[in-house]
Amino acid sequence: MDDEIPALVAATSGHEQLTQPRVPVTILTGFLGAGKSTLLSRILRERHGWKVAVIMNELGPSSSVDKALLLQHTSTIGEEWLEVENGCLCCTAKNETFLAIESLLKRRPDIEHVIIEASGAADPGALVQKLWMDEALECRVFLDAVTGVVDCSTAMSLMDPNGLHYAVEAARQVAISDCILLNKTDLVSPDDLSTVESIIKDINPIAKIIRTQFSK
Repeated sequence: MDDEIPALVAATSGHEQLTQPRVPVTILTGFLGAGKSTLLSRILRERHGWKVAVIMNELGPSSSVDKALLLQHTSTIGEEWLEVENGCLCCTAKNETFLAIESLLKRRPDIEHVIIEASGAADPGALVQKLWMDEALECRVFLDAVTGVVDCSTAMSLMDPNGLHYAVEAARQVAISDCILLNKTDLVSPDDLSTVESIIKDINPIAKIIRTQFSK
């Protein structure tokens, strides 16, 4: 009874205690051949003014991103990281993806945005769930958006549940995306393009759709 009552201290969130700005992460998804590598190549190649890191599952010998790096990289940072002239970084995620992000931010705290390329045949839901969990645990990165790339010349066959080439992964990628790049619009007729957009809106009525050619 004689002890003094301790003074109350105002609660602070973990975000306020972080000494460095939080880094947005965009998950890039899309079925095989949709145009993800072309988009990533553009991001790594063009002078957009952002310090962006791209984390890929692998860099195959035929990858357009790989070719861009061979032409433009200035130095190698460790075994897995390559730096290109516009300040971007590219990583082959040989380790677990989130360990790669942690390694990245330790090496380059000036990075302003991270893009994770999900495998073409993968459901990106697991990556989204992991980033939501890390958000709750107050880590330095946070989920900014899921961007899907769709090849409109193959979308009708891939997303028709009754079709011969139906791929449930392609439909899930569309369903989970916040923004969809409807790519290769030059390869289809206006009527087919409208049909593809209708299919996408049936799966995901709230996603923003942007028509693109060559992922530009």
